[in-house]
Amino acid sequence: MFVLKKKQFLQEYRIENIYLKAEEKGLKWRTLQDIYKDYKNNYLTYYNQQAGEVVEKLLKNAPSEATIIYGRAKQPEHLIEKIIRKIGKEDKADYFDINVNNYREIVTDLIGIRILILKKEDWDIVDRHIHKKYKKFKEWPVAYVCYGDRDIYDKKRINTQYTNKGYRSQHYTIQHNKCICEIQVRTLAEQVYGEYDHKVRYPYRQDSNFLARYNRIISKVTSELDDLISTSLNLSDENIDILDKNFSQDTYRDWSSEVDENMSYSLNDDKPEEYNAKEQEKINAIEHATNRILQRRR
Repeated sequence: MFVLKKKQFLQEYRIENIYLKAEEKGLKWRTLQDIYKDYKNNYLTYYNQQAGEVVEKLLKNAPSEATIIYGRAKQPEHLIEKIIRKIGKEDKADYFDINVNNYREIVTDLIGIRILILKKEDWDIVDRHIHKKYKKFKEWPVAYVCYGDRDIYDKKRINTQYTNKGYRSQHYTIQHNKCICEIQVRTLAEQVYGEYDHKVRYPYRQDSNFLARYNRIISKVTSELDDLISTSLNLSDENIDILDKNFSQDTYRDWSSEVDENMSYSLNDDKPEEYNAKEQEKINAIEHATNRILQRRR
């Protein structure tokens, strides 16, 4: 007998106030309890099996650009949390009348599949692969992007939705053996951001000004990393040769060897005097690093 303890659950997921708002809109804990038991008892194992089938289907003749493909069923607790948030915080009208009989039609990501790519431009090849495997979609595919991102998507094949939340991903809602499934396509860098956002900030600390600031920074760094990767991988051999020639005079000191050398003095009892140089001969690490950077920029 699976029982979802209300007070403990709301405190663990920090959604007490959101649940109260959802309750005002008609959501009952008994409804959530029924959904939780039905999903955990009757569908969780089956949906994990279906996720495996979708992954196997996508892996067959998959392009090399699909670097990683994996999937799983949503955890029961996360399903209940999502329902509460969709009603209490996001005011999603299609969730207002959710119950044990219709939740598997309303919640479209009970099965989640992730396809990871190396560079942004690979979306096109993976998109075509998904269209070959699944001819029809429950919802039109959508690419979530941030303001300022490059506009690289074909509007005839996928809609573009802009957001200021830092989230980037392509979503495809398919049906597999009467099960609704969501396929997400992301770069490896976007996956790192997604894991950070999901575990550190979303959904439990969305009101944190401190994390909101760092979320914007990490989102921006993610985008710039993707741009750098795309640029590097799209360079021809001829262009790389030209760049090598332009930067042929560059030299790089191996700082790790310098650290190892100094550490060897500190650990070697036979060389105490050599390590303990006169005070004026000691190198200030911060000053040394700053000078090196300034010299590099001249």
